[in-house]
Amino acid sequence: YKLYYSVKNMEIRLEKHYYYAPFDGSVIAADLRKGSTVRAGSVIGHIINLDNLEVEVPVAANDIAWIDQSKTVRLTSTEIPGEWKGRIKRIGRNIDERTQTVPVFISIDKNGHDQLINGVFLKAVIPGHVVTNAVSVPNRAVYNESYVYLVKNGRLEFRQIEIARKQLDHVIVKTGIAEGDTLVTEVLQGIAPGMPAMAGLNGQ
Repeated sequence: YKLYYSVKNMEIRLEKHYYYAPFDGSVIAADLRKGSTVRAGSVIGHIINLDNLEVEVPVAANDIAWIDQSKTVRLTSTEIPGEWKGRIKRIGRNIDERTQTVPVFISIDKNGHDQLINGVFLKAVIPGHVVTNAVSVPNRAVYNESYVYLVKNGRLEFRQIEIARKQLDHVIVKTGIAEGDTLVTEVLQGIAPGMPAMAGLNGQ
């Protein structure tokens, strides 16, 4: 009887001990099997909070300053159908030395959470700051990162510009080029301001 009551006593004690997560969620891993011994500090499983899902997106370091944190981020996946919205929660302070990217953490809106699967890859479209009245100019048309050649009244004119952003093969010019200006986009040798010039058949 001693062993019987010992077992019953343990069963009663077990019924009085329940462990609750501080949030509603989903169990993604159970690290212990039935009958395993649990000690203080033992990991018994992993639960994710479905009310606070977020995704980490690596963004090129030179693009960080252009992120508009006030706008909504659009998220899609090639693995599962659907589209989700989110907000930028925080931007990391460390740069990956290998990829030169900075982690950007996006908090996903609760609507549509049921469709998401933990670990799925998502593609994020992050809005950037808008540069008004800007012009995209080929890199080859810019001299010393500050000037371009224009054709004015049949002659070459050297015009100073302000570059807002540099891209792979183009730059975004903020000031210096007005609507209707004829930009010289071909690389020219031995030219100088004031030399006679005319636009080609394609307007260049």
